[in-house]
Amino acid sequence: IPGTWHVSSEWGGDYVISRFPILEEAVLTSSWRSMAVLLDTEAELGKNILIINSHFSCCGANEGRQQQVDELIGVMRDWMKPENWTGPFYLEMDTPIFHVGDFNLVGYRQQLLTLTEGDIVDEESYGDDFLPDWDESFITDLFSHHTGIRMGYTWRSDGSSFSPGKLDYILYTDSILEIAKHYVLNTMAMSEEELDQYNLEEWDVYLASDHMPRVVDILAVNVTPDVEEEGSLPEVFRLYPAYPNPFNASTTITFSVEMNGHAFLQIYDITGRLVATLVDEQLLPGEYETVWDARKVSSGVYLVTLQIGTAVKSQKVVLLK
Repeated sequence: IPGTWHVSSEWGGDYVISRFPILEEAVLTSSWRSMAVLLDTEAELGKNILIINSHFSCCGANEGRQQQVDELIGVMRDWMKPENWTGPFYLEMDTPIFHVGDFNLVGYRQQLLTLTEGDIVDEESYGDDFLPDWDESFITDLFSHHTGIRMGYTWRSDGSSFSPGKLDYILYTDSILEIAKHYVLNTMAMSEEELDQYNLEEWDVYLASDHMPRVVDILAVNVTPDVEEEGSLPEVFRLYPAYPNPFNASTTITFSVEMNGHAFLQIYDITGRLVATLVDEQLLPGEYETVWDARKVSSGVYLVTLQIGTAVKSQKVVLLK
């Protein structure tokens, strides 16, 4: 493909190749199985993007993989928390993060839980658990379908003792990033018309690798301004962080209103289904507090949404039972 490409150093056999200049790069773990690069995307997206590229141990090495993911989450905790900051290079708060690569997760489910929920198994060696998104919630595991068929595996080898599986992951901080289109490229499942349209051949993916490419488009990076611009509209309400979060059974939600208005405080699950309406009434200026009793819903990530007029604010909360 013509044009300028930027290539990172090689860390444990892994590279990051980018159209955007690479500002910083480093190996993150003692096994050299996770690396990070900071891409210069501020002009295009409003913020630079951190790419973490991991290639964890293969096949039956469950204990080794767990050690590798435990260590990585411990590194990310100390890197992302400003009160005890240590890291290979400076990482600005709310930097969008993609964690990608061949994770080789063919064994215990705990390894994925550690990566997405920050549940460290060996806390004696790697420290306390850590919720790996900036808003102190789970990081999102993006599930993509194949082009042409409703399958989600990214690796297949018909002569192997392992069944086809999703080995190649895209995790991202959905508190900062909004995703548009995404898919697993499977040329063997595409029609002749589609192959011709994109100048592809049926066996392209098969001949290139036993892993299928994953593609994701970024819709937006949510940038919070540091200061209020002159002439901007005044803030009509504030939604404060729920406490506790994560929580078990109930959490307290506090918000303030600066002017009269009809307020809706509602809870949605991650599919967009309305779970509860906590407030639906006309309010006067002031501070309000309500408790969400979540004993009748299952564990998971939920969205707290406050709307007054056309203005909307939201935050994620995590229910753990």
